[in-house]
Amino acid sequence: MKTFIHSFIGLVPWMAASAVRAEAWIDESFDGADGPLVTVSDGRWVTHSGTTGQVTVSGGLIRLSGSRTEDVRRTLASGGVTNGMLFAGLDLRFRGLPSPTGTYFFHFKDTVDSGSASVFTGRIHATTAGAAAGALRVGVSWGTGAPVMVARDIVTNEWVHLVLRLDLGATNAVLWVNPATEKDVANRAMAGDGRGIGQGLSQAAFRQATGLGEVDVDRLRVGARFEDVGPTGTPQLAVGLEGQGVRVRMPGPAWLAGWRLEVAGTLRGPWTQGPELAVESGEATVWIPAGPQSLWFRLVRR
Repeated sequence: MKTFIHSFIGLVPWMAASAVRAEAWIDESFDGADGPLVTVSDGRWVTHSGTTGQVTVSGGLIRLSGSRTEDVRRTLASGGVTNGMLFAGLDLRFRGLPSPTGTYFFHFKDTVDSGSASVFTGRIHATTAGAAAGALRVGVSWGTGAPVMVARDIVTNEWVHLVLRLDLGATNAVLWVNPATEKDVANRAMAGDGRGIGQGLSQAAFRQATGLGEVDVDRLRVGARFEDVGPTGTPQLAVGLEGQGVRVRMPGPAWLAGWRLEVAGTLRGPWTQGPELAVESGEATVWIPAGPQSLWFRLVRR
């Protein structure tokens, strides 16, 4: 049996990654201890409504449920953001379907915690309305208006990368499912109600309410640019021996954003499309059995 040779090759020029450096205001993967989020986050997350301690961390994921009531928030910028763009990126899966009525589970907010005086802007919604049997859809609303849904079905246990953009000048909100760039027009929805912000948005928040279903969140990023929260640069490809073959791994969000594996017998090629990867717990992997020749691997964005 020959030993597998492995490598990952940079993108060809027309697929070159952006050189813009990502600088997220929040970049949290929830990889600490298990337990209530407000307890294990060292004060970064606090309860602003509902029963404290019901948003939990387990195995590097925060778990949201329609059967619980706690809503939590984290400060993102002192003094608030009152103009320009505000972005959020979330890696998540639904383990249980929302209801046909659905509800929203993420938003930005101001510093006020007094019911109707609070401003909840950029709400990400989930519902089964309009989706195929056994699937759901996500959508966005600027504020209290009806959400505009992304015309893409999501099935349970499918990891997706959501990107939310708030344009505070135009007062509209855009939501993408698995975008590769900010210019993507597929799997995208835009909503707005023309209401200004005023006091500014200074916090990111998760919400639990009846109709949500069951959601696992693996990572949250917040920043002023798409590059802060979306796919950034060439993802890392890892290849290691496992049994009588090799295990190939890449970040799940990169696979969902369109990065694909190519395989060749020599570094010069010819390169052919590699196997499909399965996404589980935020990572895309595939096991390839040993064969009669060495293999080279590379990532390209399709």
